[in-house]
Amino acid sequence: MSDPNFSRHEKSIDPPPDPKKRKLWRNLFLFNLCLTLLLIGLFWLPVKLAQLEKFFNSPSID
Repeated sequence: MSDPNFSRHEKSIDPPPDPKKRKLWRNLFLFNLCLTLLLIGLFWLPVKLAQLEKFFNSPSID
């Protein structure tokens, strides 16, 4: 028999994740974030700064 108080639409409560797994995912996320920022800083930022310098060195229109 099914429980009349239980609804199919209610979310089943999952047990909390393992603390070691949670820490591992957090560390992986932080590593990925740092790596992304480092790559942006190494490749994209110098190109944009060179474009900006070229723009400032161009003669202005009066």
